[in-house]
This record gives sequence, structure tokens and C-alpha cells, in this order.
Amino acid sequence: MSRLKMILVCIALLGIHGQVVAVAAPDSHDPLAPWVREVHTVWEEQLMRLSPGSPGQGCYAPWPARSPLFHVDDALFAQGWLRLQIDTGPGGEDAQTLRAACEAAIPALRWEGAGGHRAQVCLPIGDLPRLAEIPGLYSAMRPPTGLPLAKISEGVAECGAPRLHSQGVDGTDIKVGVLDVGFIGARGLLGSELPADTQMRAFVGSTSGGGDLSNGTAHGTACAEIVHDVAPGAQLYLANAATPTELEAAIRWMRDEGVSIVSHSVGWFWGPGDGTGDIVDLVHTAINNDMLWVNAVGNQATAFWGGAFLDDNGDDTHEFDAAGDTTITDQHVEVRTEYVWVLTWDRWPYSHDLGFEMDLYEQGELVATSEQATTPEGYAYRELFYTTSSVRSTVELVIRRKTGIEGANLRLFQLGGRPLPEHGTTAGSFVIPADAEEVLSVGAYSLSGVTPVLESFSSRGPTPQGVSKPEICALDQVTTHTTAPFGGTSAACPHVAGAVALLYDAAPEGGFFDFRWSPEAVAAILERSAAEAGFDDPEACDWGILRMPEAAEEGKRAVGGGRLAVSSPARGEVALRLEDVSATGGQLEVFDAGGRLVHRSILSATQLRGETFTWRALDARGQRLPLGLYLLRARGEDWEAKGRTYLIQ
Repeated sequence: MSRLKMILVCIALLGIHGQVVAVAAPDSHDPLAPWVREVHTVWEEQLMRLSPGSPGQGCYAPWPARSPLFHVDDALFAQGWLRLQIDTGPGGEDAQTLRAACEAAIPALRWEGAGGHRAQVCLPIGDLPRLAEIPGLYSAMRPPTGLPLAKISEGVAECGAPRLHSQGVDGTDIKVGVLDVGFIGARGLLGSELPADTQMRAFVGSTSGGGDLSNGTAHGTACAEIVHDVAPGAQLYLANAATPTELEAAIRWMRDEGVSIVSHSVGWFWGPGDGTGDIVDLVHTAINNDMLWVNAVGNQATAFWGGAFLDDNGDDTHEFDAAGDTTITDQHVEVRTEYVWVLTWDRWPYSHDLGFEMDLYEQGELVATSEQATTPEGYAYRELFYTTSSVRSTVELVIRRKTGIEGANLRLFQLGGRPLPEHGTTAGSFVIPADAEEVLSVGAYSLSGVTPVLESFSSRGPTPQGVSKPEICALDQVTTHTTAPFGGTSAACPHVAGAVALLYDAAPEGGFFDFRWSPEAVAAILERSAAEAGFDDPEACDWGILRMPEAAEEGKRAVGGGRLAVSSPARGEVALRLEDVSATGGQLEVFDAGGRLVHRSILSATQLRGETFTWRALDARGQRLPLGLYLLRARGEDWEAKGRTYLIQ
């Protein structure tokens, strides 16, 4: 049998009307299995044949390296199985309704979970044609996945956390989840670089939590080490996920375990970038369950273009500037240079009446096109990947409108660490789910001496809704046991997650109430205590540089010198008494839960000697303060005592 004939590969794909077209799977003993393994599978709306011909002969082969943005389980594939995400499509029913039909049509199929319009399944490659028997199925594809946002840099993180550590604020009793891609070596660090009581669950390949924890990367391990460094008393919950369905299962586990903070140094590209979409919906489930979500904003600022589709001459080819330049041109490119491009537009997720494609030219010859993408054309998502073959060649990217006559706002990413040679735009270069307004997104900066310098790659906003992103920046130059140095917004993100754990720990116990800062209060504290960044780009970070506030303002533990007894809960008036204080002068200050000063008064000599007195719970204008938690601080030149009360009327 000829090589060409043997590699008319197994491809299952779904037509616009939900029908599945397929050809037989390659035999597991096929001598071309390694080649097919490299190709893996491609799903299109029409049957596609792949051949090993050369460019210019009707194909683009050998097929470029498989897309890093869609999940492939190599061990599963070696056994002759595939993992798919199936979709009921626009107006379709909940994907859970397809389970019975799927299992009836394919008895070997393993149903791994469902959420909304999508579900995740595993099935033998040879059973792919049977997908045609399932009514209501819109599409099947490799599940989209997130990318760890690592970037190599140098330096040591400094955010002021040791000041709180010295006062006993270390994150004790706070549960922090590190939700990442993989955790190579994490178990070996328990009791040293990671807390001995760290809990771990692996959702990659198993929505029940029994999958592969390592998943081929130590990225999550390095992130977990940073959280532990900043908040050494916090309990860590490590989970990995490579697909939306697995992400949903990991979030559900963390919710059930009582996790309060999630650190996610992962960027997804499966979404419109406007604060909506599958990934953001999953993050909202965490937020709605009282988890504060901290996300790296991304490393794409120098490798992004965003804007409206422009076609002044009417040839359906996008013009990147007012001069009519229709290409992003990269000159003098070395041999074996890898390109990965992702294009999305604001018709998410389905866009049948409006479609765009990307074409890549090397030395003026078409060598790759997104029409060979791994996703059906009905989605507002296209990708293209290619490895150059010529030495010091010229590579050009073109965006063209394939279907429809309307325009759209486009988001174009070049992945792999290469900046765009021209036409780059930093605004809007954030990754998903950092685009969600409720997510605390984190950018990265380094130090030149003592001067903060914004990392050029650190992504930034604003979002289409005008929300500034990232809110805060943290140092990305840190040494961990796993990775030294470890940088990028991946390294910056867990610093902020650890800082939030410290603030949660510093919140006072509220008498008969168990108080904790709300996410809004935490945001207010971080914003107020952030240091001015001084970056040239105002969109680089909204609040400034991460700095921990003084424990005296936010903390629950006295710095030293006596005790302030405070009645709690209290109605109308709060009884106070200073104990073990020897001073000739001082003042009383009261802060609300957001850290704002609402009252200040001078302490009398009798009050300093321990006489009980009252605070009438009025603000500076004599207005009664609303119910809630308040921090009271009595202090003098060299002493301080603190207490707290909860006003219930």
C-alpha cells in the first residue's frame, strides 16, 4: 500500500447541520503510526485529506507541530483513544442530554463531564464514525486548553510581606488554591518548600481527580512555592486542569474544600476577551462561591494586535494601517523558526455568517493557512502554526474575510515568545480570564537597581468595556527551588494571591462573629497600599505596585504595649477600656472594614489609666456609622493597642 494511501487519516467532523463525516481510523500497527501521531487529529466542517506532499502541491505538509492550544493526551492516543469536547451548538440543549445517546451509539465511550452546551468524552479512534448517530450534536474537537504564562527573568521578590510575618500575620487558617497545568516535583517538596499538609488533586485526564498531577511541567509547583513564601501559614490546595471540563471539576473540588483564594498563572485564548465565554463563566462559579480569583494578565503585550477589521479597497483583505499595509512582515527569519497564531473576533462563540482566516507566506509562497485549523469554521476562532524551512527567509501574515460582509473587532496573538515585528498594539493584550471585571489580574515588573521597570511583555488593557487591566503589578524575578529564576506574569500572580491570604489572616475576629475581609475590601486595601508605579504606559497597571499595608492599619495583632478591650457586638455605643498601658498621651482611631479612617480623638489621662469610656459610633460629621465591622486603635509615641467591634444597630 502506498504511503499516500495509508495516511488518508481518521478524521471526524461535524457539518453545519450536525452530521458527522468520518473515515476509518489507522490500524494501531500501521508503520506510519508515528507520522499519524504527529498529525494527531483534525476536525473540520468538511472531510480533509492530509498528505506528506510539499507546499505548492495542494497541501501544507508535513503538518506543522500540533497546536499547543488544544489538549492532547499522548498516553491516551497511544492506546488508540481520543479525548473530545462535544458541543450542542447555538440554541442547543444542555450537553448532558446527549449522554444517553452517546453511550448507546458508542458503548466504549467514557463520559467525563458536562457543563452547559459542552461535554468532555473519551472514545476509541475507531468509533469516531459512530458520532454520526447522535442527534443534536453540533461539533466535536480537541478540547481547548490554557497555557502556563512563564517568562524567564532575574531578581528576588520584595512586596513587604516580612513586615507582617514579624507581627504574626502569615496566612494561618487561610486556604489558597493554586490551579495550574502541572506540578512536577510537588510531592517531594512537602514539608520543606511547600506545607506538609498541602492537598493535591489531579484533574488532567480525570474529572474525578485521579489524573496526572505532573502533566509534564513544574510550572504550578513554582507558583505554589511563591504563595508559600509570601503566606507561609496558609494551607495550599494544588489542582491541575487542561480543559474547560477539567477546570470546572477542579473549581468544584476547591469550593467543596473551602478554598478562599485561587491563584491561576494560566492564560486561555478560547473566548472573546470581553469578560464573557466558557472560561470566564467557570471563574464566575468560583467567585459566586466566595473565592477570590487572582490571574496572571499574560505575557502578550509585544506579540499582539487588536482592532477593527479594515478593508478600504473592498478586497476582503485586512489593512493593518491607514497606508493600506495588508501584512505583518517578519524579515531575516532563521530556519526552523516556529510560529503559532491565534485569531478571535467579537462574535463568540458561533460565527456562521462572518468568518476570517489567516494565511502565512514564506518567500512569497503560501505555506500555511488557518483553513486547516483544528476547530470547525462555525466558531469565532482560528489558529495557524508553521515552522519555517528556509534560511533567513521573509515571512508574511495576512488576515482575510472568508464569509460575510460585515466587520468585527479582531484579536490576534502570536505565541511562542516572539514579538510582532510590526503593527503591534499593547492595549487589549490581556489573556482570558484576566478580562473578567471581578478577577484580580496581575502584571509584572523588574528592578533596575531600586527603580521598577515594567516588563515589556506584560499584557495590559483596557477591556472592551473600559475596565483597566491589570489592577496591580508584582515582581516577576524570584528564585524558587523548582525554577531559578522564575519570571513573567506567572511569577507575579502568586505573590498577589499570597498577599491576599495575609490580608485575610490580618482581618480581626469579630467578637461573636467570624469576620473576613470581603473581596471588595481586599481590593480597596491593596489599591490604597500600592506604591506608585511610574510607568510610561498608564494602562500598565491601574493601582500600582504591590506593597503590603502596615499591619497597624489593617492587622489584628497588636504591635506591642497594652490591650484595648472593646465590647462586641455593640448597639449605638461601644464600651472601651485600656489595660496595661503606661503613657501620658495618645489618641483613639477607628477604621471601617475598607480601612478608611472614620474617627479620631485624643485620649484623656483617666482613659489612659484604664477608666472605661464609650465611643458613640459617630463619624467626624456626627453621623451614625452603618452596621459592620470596625477596627479601633489606641496609640501613642511608642505604644499601640488594638481591638474590634461589630456594630449591629
